[in-house]
Amino acid sequence: MTEATPTPTASDVDQLLPGLPVAKADQYTISILTADSSDKALREVQALMTSVLRVQGVSHLPAVHRVVDTSFLTTAHGPTGLESGDLLVVDQATGRINLLRDGASRPYLDVSSWCSAHLWDTATSSDRSRLYISLSGMRGPTANHVGIAGSSAVLEIDTRTGRLSRAFTAFDPVSGVPYVDRMLDLAGLVVTPDDQRVLACDFNNWQGNGRVIAIDLDSGDVSVLTDGLDQPSTLTVDGPDHVLVANTRQPHGKAGGGEIVRVNVHTGEKEVLANIAGVDASLIGVVRLPDGSFVATMSEGTQEKCVLVRVAADGSDHRVIFHPKPGFLGSGISSDGNSVWVAETLRRRVYQLDFDGNVERHIQVYDEVDENDLEFMFRGFDTIESVKVVP
Repeated sequence: MTEATPTPTASDVDQLLPGLPVAKADQYTISILTADSSDKALREVQALMTSVLRVQGVSHLPAVHRVVDTSFLTTAHGPTGLESGDLLVVDQATGRINLLRDGASRPYLDVSSWCSAHLWDTATSSDRSRLYISLSGMRGPTANHVGIAGSSAVLEIDTRTGRLSRAFTAFDPVSGVPYVDRMLDLAGLVVTPDDQRVLACDFNNWQGNGRVIAIDLDSGDVSVLTDGLDQPSTLTVDGPDHVLVANTRQPHGKAGGGEIVRVNVHTGEKEVLANIAGVDASLIGVVRLPDGSFVATMSEGTQEKCVLVRVAADGSDHRVIFHPKPGFLGSGISSDGNSVWVAETLRRRVYQLDFDGNVERHIQVYDEVDENDLEFMFRGFDTIESVKVVP
């Protein structure tokens, strides 16, 4: 008689996939990309995950995807299709993306990886059916700002099902080794208006020669659109053929302003629109306003220097228009053409401002923030980093 196979337990799963989140009743689906692509490993993962999901009462089976030497896990809370005007907020501390709709915040997506890569930014396709997420191997101050080759990635999520559909990684699928000239530290992210490519900033471990990379969504090919930047942090779409880059200037870790750079998405040609120099804060995010001027986020790493500035259309001058007093502004900044949205870490909220920096309202990303007990802190990488308006 053949002995019955023991039912796998949550402990078995934890041994196979350490740190695996436990499925909860309000979680819709779990997807895994596994480093071990052998048939035996995939069968074990499928069996173990199916058991745990059934124990937790979740009826959807996990989707297992193969990539080279890279493992990601996403857990969607939902299901919830995205709507125009939704806000997606990236929290690097928890690896969570929150959805803000109708003034309320709710968990939307959790992401984890084998190397604890940082979530950085989000972008959506024009029909809102696909969500893209950038992850960086940058480990923050505890790892001495060392990027881990091969651990950056862009994940593609099917927003209708919550399932992870593809991962574009820093590994060459043919040779099986990391790209040495791209995808080291991914940050700001956009989808081109024609929905053909995803563009991402690669700040190259703050070592200079930053670049903007392009991922072809049909072929999956990764190429360098433009390089020779300082430390590019964020991207925003600037018309059908261009993007704006917040080109951070931070030589040897010391904040020193930055440039607003316009890049042609077809040719990679660069044009410097504004150069902010002689300041002890770094340009980390930028959007263009309807009148041609810009609003940008700047940070020196402490609360006093995290400010929002208005930059003239010709780049000739800038002035501070908002300071959260106290608080940290993330690098992500977004605009729907009527307002500007910025994320603030200390109070865990998102501000909606007019173009002169006046607060129209704020939305709490997390509740239970004691306004009378806000600790002084340095801006690290475990923060509410990005906010993006869904088109």
